[in-house]
Amino acid sequence: MLSCLFLLLLAPLSALALPASRWVGQFVWEIDQKPFAGDSTPPALAPPTPPAPARASALSVVYQFQDGTQLENLASRSNGYLVLSAVSTPKVYGLDPRARIPRAKLLYTFPEATSLTGIIEAAPDLFVVTTGNYSGFEGDPGSFCAWSIDFNTPSPSVKMITRLSDAGALNGMTTVEGLPDTVLIADSRNGAIWRLNTKTGDHHIVIQHVLFNSTASFPLGINGLTSLDNTLYFTNSAQAFYGRVPVDIDDDCSATAEPEIIARAGPEVFGLDDIALDWAGRGWVATHHHSLTEISVEGKQRNFTHSDLAEPTSVIFGRGSKKAERTLYVTTAGWGTAGGQVIAVDTCLI
Repeated sequence: MLSCLFLLLLAPLSALALPASRWVGQFVWEIDQKPFAGDSTPPALAPPTPPAPARASALSVVYQFQDGTQLENLASRSNGYLVLSAVSTPKVYGLDPRARIPRAKLLYTFPEATSLTGIIEAAPDLFVVTTGNYSGFEGDPGSFCAWSIDFNTPSPSVKMITRLSDAGALNGMTTVEGLPDTVLIADSRNGAIWRLNTKTGDHHIVIQHVLFNSTASFPLGINGLTSLDNTLYFTNSAQAFYGRVPVDIDDDCSATAEPEIIARAGPEVFGLDDIALDWAGRGWVATHHHSLTEISVEGKQRNFTHSDLAEPTSVIFGRGSKKAERTLYVTTAGWGTAGGQVIAVDTCLI
């Protein structure tokens, strides 16, 4: 999530000045990669196949902030509305992507924080969001809190759930089927996953592993987090891979096997961020600087690049209609002084 700002500083200008052909329309690369697990060495990635243009209607910019706001994450309500969090400001916004002229509406400004990170629907129309402070790209331990936003009232009701005093840098979040009132939260600094009871505020680390760690050159380890069939899927920004770990929901979400790497980032990708899973269990990952990567359960990758994708940070499938359910909504941090975007991608057209 927070990796885009750091990567922009690291990347030379030549990395951003791509050949003109890569900035026209939308292109697809297919990367053949066999799966591998544990600490085994991944096979080398095959060279990408020649780019094939996709239909231009596959992608559209729904909304773009004009004030330099850098979006960090998003969630989808059952009525199709989107809830957006920003990392550059402690504000959460609402947006109807189906409106004739979509407009972002400020819902709440959180106190004593500089940034918002993860956001997830924990119960019908009840969302959990994490807030905290960042100094450069380092989370400020002791500054992170979890809040609830309840849309089951005439106007959104916001309250603090708890302060996670020992958290290092809270990031992606997920729910787990069969565990009500529970969210799991990635800690990018501590290389850990926290379990939070959304009603009582009780919280503790349930899994900590070297595959969640950051590196000396990049401070954000485990980043995106989602779940399917008692398996957690995650990205690691610093180590540049997409992985999974099975958990036992009857044993405090403890890991039932070692975390494993499904696929490493391809050579055209500068960093992996948040994840959404589709009906087939494929992971759709926001990848920097201007792409999305689809990763199969077996680890085969397809990378989609488009000039309108200005530092993707998060992805989620829409809700409320068949068309919305095949639409992948993407948030971006934006380029330079340009604000972050909400982009709609029709996954049937790419």
